[in-house]
Amino acid sequence: MLYGTLIRTLRRRCGLTQRQLGEHCGLTASAIGMIEQGRRLPGRRADERLRQFFARYGGCLPLRPRQPIRRAELLELLRRSGYQVKGGKVPSLLGEGQKRFIRMDTLGAGYTPDDLRAIIAGTKTHTPKKK
Repeated sequence: MLYGTLIRTLRRRCGLTQRQLGEHCGLTASAIGMIEQGRRLPGRRADERLRQFFARYGGCLPLRPRQPIRRAELLELLRRSGYQVKGGKVPSLLGEGQKRFIRMDTLGAGYTPDDLRAIIAGTKTHTPKKK
């Protein structure tokens, strides 16, 4: 379960609105909403307050996911995973068994650099397309 979805589930089990949870944890209702939607991650202090709040009600909140990684870190992770990477405005990848480099912007929906960063950060899940 994604971090934001888990916070929403725990909040609802406690019978609280986003505003009420925010008041308990020192956040606005808007901030709680963005966290639940996966559009933002709480800071360390806010994460600790959320963790303490839910612990009092028997809920277990996982560790806060890492902030999304920078482009250079993403490309380095791909290199370490065995891909050859050409830099440039739009990176190109060459995997084992491929004959040509493939530009990341041609992979389609769900494979943009922002999508990959969100998947690595844990704020988005990836479902491969069926062939």
